[in-house]
Amino acid sequence: MEFKIYTMAEIRAIPISDLREFAKEIGVRAPTTFTKEALENAVFDKLQEIDNKRKTPAELMSPHSRAGIINKALVPDDERSKYGPFKQLPKHAAVEKFIGWFRPYSGGDGIVSRKFLPKEDDLFISQDFVLGAKLEMGDKLEGDYIAGKDGAPGVVAHLLKVNGRQITEHRAANVFHTERKRPSRLMEIWSADHALRSFALAAPVAYGSRIFLSHGSDCSLTDFSLKLACSLEEKNLEVLALFLNALPEREAEIDSLKGASACAFDVPEKCARYAAEMICEAALRMAEEGKDVALVIDNLEAVGNFDLVRRLLGCACALEKGSVTVFASANDDIMDRRAFKTAESVSDAVVRFKAVRGDVVVDFKQSFIKCGGMDWSLLDRLREIDGEAVSAIVRNCATREQAESVLK
Repeated sequence: MEFKIYTMAEIRAIPISDLREFAKEIGVRAPTTFTKEALENAVFDKLQEIDNKRKTPAELMSPHSRAGIINKALVPDDERSKYGPFKQLPKHAAVEKFIGWFRPYSGGDGIVSRKFLPKEDDLFISQDFVLGAKLEMGDKLEGDYIAGKDGAPGVVAHLLKVNGRQITEHRAANVFHTERKRPSRLMEIWSADHALRSFALAAPVAYGSRIFLSHGSDCSLTDFSLKLACSLEEKNLEVLALFLNALPEREAEIDSLKGASACAFDVPEKCARYAAEMICEAALRMAEEGKDVALVIDNLEAVGNFDLVRRLLGCACALEKGSVTVFASANDDIMDRRAFKTAESVSDAVVRFKAVRGDVVVDFKQSFIKCGGMDWSLLDRLREIDGEAVSAIVRNCATREQAESVLK
């Protein structure tokens, strides 16, 4: 008989009489001699032992399968139809480690992507894992999988961690039910790179801000976004980056970065939207866990859908513990006007870039901020100064504080 792997919270909710019966079924010796707390611990330990020994079968390849690892006696009658038979693991099946992000199917099963885009190495995850761990789109999963054969997808065999936590631990509070705070704690983004230095002077970036990076067809911000992502990672932020409309020759370079995914310009538009939805949800799940996340999106114009643009920038939030700060760049010569106006309207700051002698620099005269209650007179001062003078200040000042003292 196969059993659902209950969390400790679920075990504690089971009445003592039902728990003794269940303990007897899974092989706990003399369950009637235990106190309620001791029995809960014994059941939990036994279930972990069972879970470590079993594997998910390679036969369960279909995205519409109903693999049920559960004791149906403990499932309400009106829910039993959700679960089906569970077959034994084929002998000599090779089990390997995986880390990826979860996306549900409408039927209850799902897939696990190693990157945010659909790829050939995506894994199938059955409904028992989805229900048992209460998975949500964007959850980061770690565990074991069975490799698929003859082009079939791999299958999740063991689910060990969700968002860095053991699946037996309580989930964090849902970010949508958590009080959001006004971004106030400034983020240090000063860097040795000239473009990043000027960007640090253009807008006060606080943890939880929405920063819209605008540029024209005279320049591209892909290299700038790469430098920004690397700089933020060096400052101990959790960085998730999505490069849309990437050139094929840049894909391998981008994919090699931790937490970065490249979506080539010739892939279907739905793939870009898929990846954007996934990275947005993944950032929110990480913020729930108390992490400060920097979400970098290059070529936002590839998303197309203005509702999704609003959602991507709108996922920025500052919580009691944890935050999501969004940096989204777009070519305003190409982007849909409605989507562009949406991005401008929901952003805390719009930083305009231009090309000067082949270099990408901030156009201070066309940049503006909307941070309520945050004094940033530096931008007004920079607008008054000639571009060459600003460039000299940025080049010769070792810190942002030094640049601020020169400009004031």
